[in-house]
Amino acid sequence: MLIKKAFFNFLFPAVFLILSGDLFSQKVPEIETDRPDQAESPLNVPAGFIQVEMGSNLENENISSTTEDENVKIFTIPGVLIRYGITDNIELRLGSEFLNEKSRAKLKSITQTETDFSTYGITPIEVGAKIHLMDEDKSAPETALLLGISLPLFNNSFDNPHLGGEIVLAMTNTVTKNFGISYNLGTVWDGNSTKPIGLYALSLGFELSKKISAFAESFGYVTKNEKPDHRLDAGFTYLFTRNLQADISGGLGISSRSPDYFISIGFSFRLPR
Repeated sequence: MLIKKAFFNFLFPAVFLILSGDLFSQKVPEIETDRPDQAESPLNVPAGFIQVEMGSNLENENISSTTEDENVKIFTIPGVLIRYGITDNIELRLGSEFLNEKSRAKLKSITQTETDFSTYGITPIEVGAKIHLMDEDKSAPETALLLGISLPLFNNSFDNPHLGGEIVLAMTNTVTKNFGISYNLGTVWDGNSTKPIGLYALSLGFELSKKISAFAESFGYVTKNEKPDHRLDAGFTYLFTRNLQADISGGLGISSRSPDYFISIGFSFRLPR
């Protein structure tokens, strides 16, 4: 009850500030988020602003072996990323996810015994920064550098034995007024091992109207001596005000290591100064 009361005490003032912010922040650009696509934007949160990006996801994977068939579902309920603009070129980032993993395994035997498993937990806290490096200039993309570290602070099933981290270049080229290309290249350490994981993302963004935008994307992860994880996704965003946006997206895995499908819904808001 105390948690619910605290949530509403935060939510209603935040919504008021978001809506009223349109009256005195017309010079500030519309909210630019790093969700729902996987390609991070090179744009920063303006100095002095706080931006909160939240989303719930479902990831589904069917795994078959010689002895059993297993279905694994991972729910994110929710994931939260908080971004704060120190200057117009530097922002701080803090994020984590609350996960619920459910699995059902059926033995390939005469008895066909089923086993259910469910666990909850919080992922390591991710602390980082986005540093804007340069503006777009003709064919040269707008570019930012993302740096982060994952801290395994919680003793649960989703904690990691090692520190994680990321070093990612985020780039964008504007092709036309209503169409752009975003792409990321980088390296991450997931904390499960000390192996570096290469990542890539290529996202095509379309502005369908003043309120609605869409994207289609390819992204993946590559680890030495392991099978790659390649995926496709697409989705839409809806801009309620210049400080409030909702999104919906979904995708599928296209390699044997990837999940079968995943879907996501979320919203993001920015608190004006």
